[in-house]
Amino acid sequence: MGYDSRSVDNQVGGARYHQPNNEKTTLTSQQTLRPIGTISPILINGKLIMQECWQQKVVWDDLLTPALQEKWQGLVKDLSILESVKFPRNTVNEKETIKLHVFCNASGKAYGTVAYLVSNGQANLLTSKARVAPLKKRSLPQLELTALLLGTRLAQNLIKALSNIHFKETVIWLDNEAVLQWVKNNNSKNPYVSNHVKEIRELSAGYKLRYVPTKENPADHLFRGLTLQQLTKAEMWFNGPQWLVSDQWPKQKPQVIVTNVIISSENPELPRTLVIDPNRYSELNKLIGVTQVVFEFLKKIGIKHKFPSALRYWVKRA
Repeated sequence: MGYDSRSVDNQVGGARYHQPNNEKTTLTSQQTLRPIGTISPILINGKLIMQECWQQKVVWDDLLTPALQEKWQGLVKDLSILESVKFPRNTVNEKETIKLHVFCNASGKAYGTVAYLVSNGQANLLTSKARVAPLKKRSLPQLELTALLLGTRLAQNLIKALSNIHFKETVIWLDNEAVLQWVKNNNSKNPYVSNHVKEIRELSAGYKLRYVPTKENPADHLFRGLTLQQLTKAEMWFNGPQWLVSDQWPKQKPQVIVTNVIISSENPELPRTLVIDPNRYSELNKLIGVTQVVFEFLKKIGIKHKFPSALRYWVKRA
């Protein structure tokens, strides 16, 4: 790996991989260098392969399945040529107005967070972290809550490490309104949720927690996994969404009280009732918007039910 602190373009390289000397494919780290998390969307592929091996109970001397061999060989190919690829790295003047933005996201396979420094009309990748999802199954909102905790910890660590910089503001972004409501309301009786929320609230004092649409969330790359070719073309990964350097941030959706969704114990896949008090909303559009968001959330977490339109739902109950 080459890194020149005097250069605007710093070269980020990968490790050297030896070709297997027999018919068996061996998975090794070979001291892969991961400067500032630039290549996390590539390395997460290796972590997912290793987890898949655990799930298939592959032992050290076993042959990999053809599908796993193909994935591993593609990863090795990318890492072997990584040292010849350059990624832009810009520095900042600590006397400038500097903001810290951290994006979080998760899927059933992995979760992660990525941070950007914004100053002087520019946004630049600072660092990132990616983790595979635990083998013990968690709901998607719980995994996104875990990603939010990872991002909150990252923000605090960065502020401590960059103590010479005064950040004008720190903003943490997530594309799941339900999780943001968990943190705001702090009334979940689920131990996993309540413990995570408690730490997030303690660490994020003074930070802003905001909603970002999934398509504009660069942390989305962390669990999808990218090839080297895809990574070099992923402008949003290196610079964040275009609006990050302006004041035109995404509009926040109506707040949803997710704890008001009651699921029947007899058939957990069918909503028995939605306790949404229409008297809380002075405008019909707001009531319809909140109801539609609740429906979308229920679909996202796997509730199998044919939901009507939000307007039709309330017309039937008028």
